[in-house]
Amino acid sequence: MKTASAYHIGRRHEQAGEKYQDAVQYYHDDYITIIAVADGCSSAKAAKEAADINVQTAVDFLKSENAWRISSKKAFKAALLDKIEEAFRQVPFETDELSATLAAVAIRSDGMFTAFSVGDGTIVTFDTQLSPCIFIEPYNAGAKNRTCFTNDREGCMMTMQLWSNRMQELGYTGFSIFTDGADFLVHYPLDGGRQLRCAAACTALGNGKTFTQDLVNYIAETYTKDDVSAAFLIMDDEEICEKAQQILNYETELISRSASLPEEIPDVPAIYQPLFRELRQSPLSPEELVEKGYCPAGKVLSTMRPLLNQKLIIWRENAFALAEDGGTA
Repeated sequence: MKTASAYHIGRRHEQAGEKYQDAVQYYHDDYITIIAVADGCSSAKAAKEAADINVQTAVDFLKSENAWRISSKKAFKAALLDKIEEAFRQVPFETDELSATLAAVAIRSDGMFTAFSVGDGTIVTFDTQLSPCIFIEPYNAGAKNRTCFTNDREGCMMTMQLWSNRMQELGYTGFSIFTDGADFLVHYPLDGGRQLRCAAACTALGNGKTFTQDLVNYIAETYTKDDVSAAFLIMDDEEICEKAQQILNYETELISRSASLPEEIPDVPAIYQPLFRELRQSPLSPEELVEKGYCPAGKVLSTMRPLLNQKLIIWRENAFALAEDGGTA
């Protein structure tokens, strides 16, 4: 497996002189590859400690042969939570002070994988074209401090999402895991999906660390005040590497064609500027975009249709551009 991970402290914590409260843990040997991420709840006294405990416990648990012998989801959840509770008892904090989410993926050398999430993290899969698809959605996404944390055993037993299968049977070639600070990647599905695919391609070619770090820096500086953490696991395969190189060649060409386009589109309200930056490189035609009434966060707004009709024209050769006069068609 090829892997990459990165994080960036959120502006809110940085400005307050606080520490990074996410955690990322990685493990690899000849038999298994594991990545876990956790997001400490800012209002909890021991948020960072909880996040660190969660990822370390998840990795240790998934390394154990016993975890892979558990035959039911309920028993797996109970066994994992037993280990986390045991680890919580070893630190000088009350259980209700140790609030953090947890998401993890483990892939064995035979292709068997286990993926689970507690809280508002996201797990994405990649197919043979390295196209991303949401595999595990965040629980109570966007509801501040209303998600589930690992110190809530009853809530975890009810809401933990857990799946196991073989990569080959489902056509998967890898995974990405990220905390809610990186939810730009799903809230802006055109640009976010493209960035996920590029990160997967870079990871497959062995240079994912640099791209992933640049990506989380960009998200932290542009879209959120929260900590941002993301990780990628991609199968080490010759055909996947060939596809990855094709993707990056295409992106290089697309970027060069788009370089002359203005950053700010004339006569478009500021709230819609991110949308038009996405639309430049959308695989959809303008007609399809208008039909969908597309806007950020994947919502459908009929009020967007006149704006799209007015401002968007197609630029063939696999790219989009806006007319220099503001895009009026």
